Amino acid sequence: MLADFGNFAFIFEHKVWSHLSPGQLDKYRDYAKENKKWLNDHNSIILITGSTHDSQDNTDLLLTWSNIHKFLSSWLKEHPDDLVSDFIDMLTEENLGPPAPVSYESITHYFTAQSFERNLINVTSKAAKEEDWTLAFRRIGFNKEKEDVPVFSKLIKLSLLKIHQQLLN
Repeated sequence: MLADFGNFAFIFEHKVWSHLSPGQLDKYRDYAKENKKWLNDHNSIILITGSTHDSQDNTDLLLTWSNIHKFLSSWLKEHPDDLVSDFIDMLTEENLGPPAPVSYESITHYFTAQSFERNLINVTSKAAKEEDWTLAFRRIGFNKEKEDVPVFSKLIKLSLLKIHQQLLN
């Protein structure tokens, strides 16, 4: 996007969870230098991204969509506007608004969650080695004929082996 103010310009690049291509901002700078209409020292490249991790050293101003969200939310309090309100809602819906605070509960359960995959691998490994699922079928209320149980037992074993292999990959 280009905001032309006569003898200078703001050149905007907007990214939503994507990265700049190599030399992308340099191409914009070169374009501004080639255009004799603008005074070269008065052009600015403004990059708006989802995260400050996408920053580029050669931008004149780096903003995040969260910055835009905060600014527009503040502006909207004094200047009601349905379009701006809808845009803020869209930013929020796309997780481009202010980040949610990390709860104490999330912090305390972080390490437990980290062990989930390892525990799931262990459980599927043990379950896949089980030969007779008759007791498990009876505990969950499976009342098929006794001769059907080995067939279902084999299907479960094969399914668990497949899940276990996928977890290991």
